[in-house]
Amino acid sequence: MREFVKRALPVSVRRNLRRLLERAAEPLVQQLAGRSAGSIHERLERIERHVFAKPYVNPEFVRAAPRSGGDDRFDYYSFEEKFRGPSRVIHDKLRFYLPYVLNREVILDLGCGRGEFLDVLKEHGLSGIGVEIDSDQAAECRSRGHKVVQEDLGDYLRGLPDGSVDAIVSAQLIEHLPFKELVTLFALAFRKLKPDGIMIAETVNPHCTAAFKFFWLDPSHIAPLYPEVVQFLAESAGFGAVEIVYPEANADPQRAYHECGDYAVVAMRAVGVTPRKSRDRSDTTGTRMTKQEILDRIETLKPWFHNIDLGNGIQTQRDAVHDGHTSYPRPLWERVRSMLPANVEEMRVLDVGCNGGFFSVEMKRLGASYVLGIEAFPPYLEQAKLVREALNLDIDLQGLSVYDVRENLGMFDIVLFLGVIYHLKHPLLALERLAQVTSGILVCESAIVPPSRWFGRRIPNYGGPAHELRFVDNAPSVEAVQNWFLPSVDCLKAFLRAGGFGDIVGESVYGNRALLAARRSG
Repeated sequence: MREFVKRALPVSVRRNLRRLLERAAEPLVQQLAGRSAGSIHERLERIERHVFAKPYVNPEFVRAAPRSGGDDRFDYYSFEEKFRGPSRVIHDKLRFYLPYVLNREVILDLGCGRGEFLDVLKEHGLSGIGVEIDSDQAAECRSRGHKVVQEDLGDYLRGLPDGSVDAIVSAQLIEHLPFKELVTLFALAFRKLKPDGIMIAETVNPHCTAAFKFFWLDPSHIAPLYPEVVQFLAESAGFGAVEIVYPEANADPQRAYHECGDYAVVAMRAVGVTPRKSRDRSDTTGTRMTKQEILDRIETLKPWFHNIDLGNGIQTQRDAVHDGHTSYPRPLWERVRSMLPANVEEMRVLDVGCNGGFFSVEMKRLGASYVLGIEAFPPYLEQAKLVREALNLDIDLQGLSVYDVRENLGMFDIVLFLGVIYHLKHPLLALERLAQVTSGILVCESAIVPPSRWFGRRIPNYGGPAHELRFVDNAPSVEAVQNWFLPSVDCLKAFLRAGGFGDIVGESVYGNRALLAARRSG
């Protein structure tokens, strides 16, 4: 291209073009002058990840049986299952909106799909009514015990009395509507809501490069809708107070504006009333529990690996279930803390395989702005949810495995990967997933085997040094509860390097365990 320009343009034109480009770039150069090379490099990497990101494909998806003869409808139910993800993932994501509708009675879920938000409502003692035109998805909702109306949402809303609804929620719906119907939807919602009613409309965020790119993956999408446009539509319909939120706890609005894959417009019908999350039911976890209720739940959820002090004389782990130490994981936490930055305030933390939530709690207590704990084993996730409720801490918990980690979770300053890697069948894949979302430090803890004299030597025709890795022969079972590999310390370091964490910045070996801190390569 450069040679073509040289041949095609006279010298004087090229000189003027260069001056013009330098003048245009000058503000950007001045803006970046105060930033470190590392900061600029990190931003460029983030842009590259968004531009070259690949669409999410549910690894658990099982191909549906062909439809019966003559049925040529698009199988949107299976399409969502494959490209949007398992219901548990969407359920945890939609839980973000629960505080806006607590203590409300008549709640409509427009385009309820498989019923994830209806599940969230039901778990917290609320009843919602789903409206869904797709017969397969409506049937799925009914199978979960939800009330669902299979009808065009416009026709359904027109049939309701004005001022009869407390809340209207739609998640990933409005991008499917022609613009005229979208305008009508906001007008109808305004009419049907009670004076203090609220409307929440979530859709894809086109300001996020990766989200905008994948918007067109869904052939039923009509057009991306910028948050500023949807906010204008709500205001034009008469809503008194309208704000844009991002479904990510404690999200930095400036970062989320470009990086969060979804946003929602939250609109209050009444003039002068600001949309807010209800705190009347102990944040997002339902009613506050009594001491006896907490003790009963602890007993029900046994055994506990994490001994967590819940206050009022209550501790989660009352039996020695981890190497005979009832204080676990407090000793490990002291080692982990020594490898973390002195000040973690305003930092985002990812706790992978959070178990009962001990480390998530400690990071939140240190002042981290956002803590996300992910756990693939449901019993452990339930333990963490109980801990969060008992301590009333703002911790995001999601039923995800490390393999589910993608850029849509955002970037994290600290990633805790403690006691997990040797439970995984695919440790390198896990580290590669984490490298995609780590902007700061990863702390990895693992069981290890002592080094052997033979290992560490080069093997002819097989490349670099060989490090000891022992495979544990297990019967088929839940991946998270089995031990699959036991690496040596050198092997664990090699794993980190191969997975994208080339800079080992901390090491602690004690007994048959090792703790390593690492940063991404480059």
